[in-house]
Amino acid sequence: SLSQSQSKSQSNKLLSNSKPVSILPSPSLQSQLQSQSQSNSQLSGSQLNLQSSGTQSQFQSQLSSLSQLQPKSQSDESLTQLQLQSQSDSQLSGSQLNSQSSGTQSQFQSQLSSQSADLQSQLQSNSQSSGSPSQFQSQLNSQSSGSKSQLQSQSKSQSAESLSQLLSQLQTNSQSSGSLSQSQSQSQFNRLLSNSKPVSIFPSPDLQSHLQSPSQSNLHSSHPLSHSQSQSQWQSLVASDRLVGSQFPTFGAIGSEYNPSDQPFYFSEADIVDDSKLTTVHLIEKYGYPSHTHYVNSEDGYTLCLHRIPRPGAQPVLLVHGLMGSSASWVELGPSNGLAYILYRKGYDVWMLNTRGNKYSRGHIGHRLNPRKYWDFSFHEIGKYDVPAAIDLILSLTKQPTIQYIGHSQGSTAFFVMCSESPHYAHKVQLMQALSPTVYLQANRSPVLQFLSMFKGKYSMLLNLLGGYEISSNTRLIKQFRQHICSTSELASRICDIFDFVLCGFDWKSFNKTLTPIVAAHASQGASAKQIYHYAQMQGDLGFQRFDHGPVLNLVRYKSSDPPAYNLSQTTSKVVLHHGAGDWLGSDADVVRLVERLPNLVESRRVNYESFSHFDFTLSKDVRPLVYNHVIHHLTINQLK
Repeated sequence: SLSQSQSKSQSNKLLSNSKPVSILPSPSLQSQLQSQSQSNSQLSGSQLNLQSSGTQSQFQSQLSSLSQLQPKSQSDESLTQLQLQSQSDSQLSGSQLNSQSSGTQSQFQSQLSSQSADLQSQLQSNSQSSGSPSQFQSQLNSQSSGSKSQLQSQSKSQSAESLSQLLSQLQTNSQSSGSLSQSQSQSQFNRLLSNSKPVSIFPSPDLQSHLQSPSQSNLHSSHPLSHSQSQSQWQSLVASDRLVGSQFPTFGAIGSEYNPSDQPFYFSEADIVDDSKLTTVHLIEKYGYPSHTHYVNSEDGYTLCLHRIPRPGAQPVLLVHGLMGSSASWVELGPSNGLAYILYRKGYDVWMLNTRGNKYSRGHIGHRLNPRKYWDFSFHEIGKYDVPAAIDLILSLTKQPTIQYIGHSQGSTAFFVMCSESPHYAHKVQLMQALSPTVYLQANRSPVLQFLSMFKGKYSMLLNLLGGYEISSNTRLIKQFRQHICSTSELASRICDIFDFVLCGFDWKSFNKTLTPIVAAHASQGASAKQIYHYAQMQGDLGFQRFDHGPVLNLVRYKSSDPPAYNLSQTTSKVVLHHGAGDWLGSDADVVRLVERLPNLVESRRVNYESFSHFDFTLSKDVRPLVYNHVIHHLTINQLK
């Protein structure tokens, strides 16, 4: 048997690892335990009441009674029963805690096995000490220095010793009754444990320190949490995700059933107000993540900004936002649902490109370039110049041979343009994942694009409608078409006055309306009218081609009266498509047309939610289980190959 010193050392080690999880017996469990304790004639006068017996003297009385009633032979028999029970307990703990957080199962099972072994050694030591409860009490005191106050206050963060006490009491009851067989005891324990309710997980300061430690490749780098960071946000991170190499599985992982009620609370009211005023860099640093900003000039002179959550030595992942978006698209939902944060915690070096014309990439080497020349670009130039410049910068700084690429909306369009115009860049991308692949628009359902497609060859009239070469944030098209996304009851929302959503559609069912200030503040980050016009030209068309300047100018530029089509067969990178049934710009028929032309398609998956729309890929409150878990799955599988 273990010595007392070894038992103490083991129990101390157990306690240091068991702070984040605890089990609080339910009232029904307490009632059954009390009634059983009262029916045992051998324990009359010394009832074990876990809920109310919070003082040391009561513990001592119970333990004295326990030591007098248990001869050595009985203790040996009870140890065998306890061992069998502990084996079933490990199986029970997984299903019992699943309703609380699927991410704590493996840790809880490990703790339970350790607690059972430690309890056995304590009982052996107690039986060998021939009625010396003071020694056993000493061990108990070293093991649960805070248990008295925790039991009295019924706090949310009880230590795992509550479970050890529960096992001890059940063992005592089974010994006292004498009539229960081993299988009956186990069945009784299973029934009682099924009535207990897991307590919410609140990380201890030690756990927060562990998460912040850079030596463990954890969540935070050198930036500490701001003072305003609430405990609920820590809770959401701990409950919903874990770091690379952690013993906790991913929340809502592939193959698990998603329950919307499992979603943690992300923001306080103060956070919503603050985050609506912060830039991408300040959002990243507010939540304790490291942040770098890089600039690179494209071949045609545009100065591009890339925001980075650095993890040196890790595989780089490039995120490219959609039309009228920015790098904020990947962080505005906070650490729980922001894809950039999730990727960083999964061990990736995260890069976020801001394409030309948005608020972070307004520079040009020709400082006095007039607006007409500056805004003379569409997604063609973004794919031909911006994305290659970003890839070259990343590979140069990281010394990595390849990257992984994730593009939303226009971010996917630009990638396919790049592969067609500069095929050698496809070899620099291990895997490309398209969120709402916006390529073919023959079955496009956007009322705005359908309307603008009627202005082919009338660019000046279209400029007037959009507010100039740069799309105006209050273009007259908003009032003309916002009824397509907003009912009468929703017209007062700021969402209804944002052109991005009027253009591409909006799903109110998947949107957390309390986050409206944040979403509105980071929308309409800048785009050219020519970008919109290029998409409108493809409305109702079966092709995916360059910008149509009209027959005369096409002859000058392309040596053909029609714009040349992009060659998708040169997309030799592995590709995964994620598309939604409710996406106006990504109909099933158009996605099928794209699938037929990609030579190295890994998967084309439709999001398992019928009304999943264009902006749900970055804004849905359910985006993590519905999309991002699958994205991570493909990243991981591809990295292992």
